[in-house]
Amino acid sequence: MYAQSERPAHTEHDYLTVTQTAARLGVSDRAVLKWIKQGYFPGTIRISPTGPYRIPIVAIEQYEQNRRVS
Repeated sequence: MYAQSERPAHTEHDYLTVTQTAARLGVSDRAVLKWIKQGYFPGTIRISPTGPYRIPIVAIEQYEQNRRVS
């Protein structure tokens, strides 16, 4: 594995937009925005204070996994 300082930086490929996440999960953008506010996707970032969200793919995969189990 990587040492802490050698770990590659996150890239835009590690994240999806709200629209991409909605399409992947088969829901509306509004649903994804609601879930972001409810904390369903840890690690979600915003490009600027009013800019678009970027949702980590790992958080989406975890959500999908939890949804299958429930």
